[in-house]
Amino acid sequence: VVSSETIENRPNTSVIQTLQGQSAGVNITTATGQPGATSDIIIRGIGSINGSTEPLFIIDGIPARQSSFRSINSNDIASVTVLKDAGATAIYGNRGANGVIIVKTKSGKFSSSFKVDYAATTSVATLQRSYYDLMDSKETLHFERDFGVGRGVGMSDAEINALARYANTDWTDVFFRDAITHSHTLNLTSGGEKVTSFSSIGYTDQEGILKGSTLKRLGFRNNVNGKSLNEKFSYGTNLSLSYTKRDIATSVGTGGVNQNFILGAYKGLPYIS
Repeated sequence: VVSSETIENRPNTSVIQTLQGQSAGVNITTATGQPGATSDIIIRGIGSINGSTEPLFIIDGIPARQSSFRSINSNDIASVTVLKDAGATAIYGNRGANGVIIVKTKSGKFSSSFKVDYAATTSVATLQRSYYDLMDSKETLHFERDFGVGRGVGMSDAEINALARYANTDWTDVFFRDAITHSHTLNLTSGGEKVTSFSSIGYTDQEGILKGSTLKRLGFRNNVNGKSLNEKFSYGTNLSLSYTKRDIATSVGTGGVNQNFILGAYKGLPYIS
């Protein structure tokens, strides 16, 4: 069981990333660092060769897909329980064969006063340091002239110096940046003797290290729980709405230096402005 104290107020746009390293036997990997990237969750090893290895997600008693779990605001979660053994299969049948992740969101408490909570986080992500000793324009042109390839072929020292003064581009500065993430959450909680209410509004604005990659998410969650005067009947409603907009690079991983920003950042010619 992972409690809310462990989850909330962490600068992660995905609850899945917040769970990383918090539960033994749960392996979480994310293929890319782009904002909102999908993560793979494997509980106690791969249980299928060709079938899905995704665990079953139960959010407030309702089966859901990973996308619904990923979009939950971390500050709205009361606890996360991971079922990893045969007991999970016994309760949920074959749907629990890959394990079960049970999420309980926050709710109001009976006979409690009206409460307002606001949480805000700001984080900065930077590009991992590179140990490549990249050539500048002058060095590149001399290299091309010496080996008989590229623009430097046939150029004199004066021509190389003139071109190097005109353009000496560091393409890592062109494509990458220090990325800032803002997250805001407003929670409203109230509870009478027979009815409780919890409402939450969350907004996240994440920049990717690669310029042009962003994630914006707006979420609303509300639950109302009540019981009859004789307390023999209870009821509850749960409403969750989420809107996400992503801008991502689609050619990362390809071999084209003019399409793959990551490749272009380290192989782009410095004498091109």
